[in-house]
Amino acid sequence: MSNIPYPVTVENLTKIYLNGTKALDNVSFSIDRGITCVVGPNGAGKTTLLKIISTQMKHTIGKVEVLGYDVERKTEEIRKRIAVVPQESLPVNELTPFEHVYYYLLSRGVEKNIARKDTEYTLRKLDLWNIKDKLVISLSGGLKRRVLIAMALATKAPLILLDEPTTGLDPISRKETWALISEIKENGANLIITTHYMEEAEALGDEIIVINKGKILARGTAETLKKNLHFDKKIAVEKGVEKELLEHFGKVVPYGNFYFLYPENLNVVVNNLLSKNISFQIMSTSLEDVFMEIIRNDEK
Repeated sequence: MSNIPYPVTVENLTKIYLNGTKALDNVSFSIDRGITCVVGPNGAGKTTLLKIISTQMKHTIGKVEVLGYDVERKTEEIRKRIAVVPQESLPVNELTPFEHVYYYLLSRGVEKNIARKDTEYTLRKLDLWNIKDKLVISLSGGLKRRVLIAMALATKAPLILLDEPTTGLDPISRKETWALISEIKENGANLIITTHYMEEAEALGDEIIVINKGKILARGTAETLKKNLHFDKKIAVEKGVEKELLEHFGKVVPYGNFYFLYPENLNVVVNNLLSKNISFQIMSTSLEDVFMEIIRNDEK
């Protein structure tokens, strides 16, 4: 395994908790260069996977190698070379955003002048510079989350692991975070990101891994995964129309306040809906449609 040029390689990975829950079930894959997004429902095994890769949790069976080092035998070597933002982590209330990033870089051996420059650059990129001297205790939950993200991204570590990094962020902050993540990737870093935002996975992921019940169900680029759906358009109809009526036109999926139809022949379905005075919208299919289809098929 040590000669495989991948940032992360996993072989036959299984994690069983003391209560008997199998969080990961014989998982094998290699993470290629760039950004890998891991998506799945709550409890799918995403966070467990990241905790094992980042040496925060021991696995039950299998082998994991990170940047050429075995997670069981070379824990300290791995920790020197990665940066992690766990989902449940919290910043220190008595420190400022600047202090969080600056002192974290110093602790990793970065020279003071470089640490100051990298801290300022990262805080400005994430729109935190104007609050750099405020105590974290006075910040909102979303700003606290951005401080943690800034700490990890400022390291320029060869492997950065982000567990649900933009949860709780407003849309503008989320896009700013995406921009910095993409920039760091262009500078040579590799990132593994767990997310439940399909838009985020589609925007950032060079590869997307779909996981459920501890097993990998699909992987590939967003475009590759969408091609597997066999539909490039869907029709949205507000609920209130009888589902049984819509099922005559093709597969119907309830979602929020809508029914989504995935027709084999778009023109035929559109003409039928028009003839019955049913209001609808035609939309492009998205990664979220693919995700829902994969999970539904796994739940059957």
